[in-house]
Amino acid sequence: MTKILVTGGNGQLGQSILSLVNKYKNLNIHFSDIDELDISQSEQLKEYTRAANIDYLINCAAYTAVDKAEHEKVLAKKLNAEAVKNIAIAATENNFRVIHISTDYVFDGNTFKPYTEASFAVPASYYGQTKLLGEKYLMENHPASMIFRTSCFIRNLPIIL
Repeated sequence: MTKILVTGGNGQLGQSILSLVNKYKNLNIHFSDIDELDISQSEQLKEYTRAANIDYLINCAAYTAVDKAEHEKVLAKKLNAEAVKNIAIAATENNFRVIHISTDYVFDGNTFKPYTEASFAVPASYYGQTKLLGEKYLMENHPASMIFRTSCFIRNLPIIL
């Protein structure tokens, strides 16, 4: 059975995924929060994922206070970029796939056309810069990863996996 770890399990997105997967009893999926697993702590993350022997990690953990990121830059960068790099390194060492949830804030919003995978990312905020840096770290250190850029989540509405 495929083993899946969801980081940020107590957050809005993690809880939405939890409500979706509760219907499927054949999934071996575990939801962690910062009290159980601090992804900004590289060694803890490597040991946790090694012991859990996971196949996939879905990263829903993030610093999401867009406006506060301008004033809490160290914390925003730690959670949105450096922690994602830790995930990438742990994935390479422990041989699991990563599904990373990012944001449309990596774009400046100055277009009327839909963004595609080939669209050039130019963040207009520090929050967007940290999310883009996290994506960069992930692809440099674990290129087999998948990144989903989202625009918003509304609690208790269906999501597509």
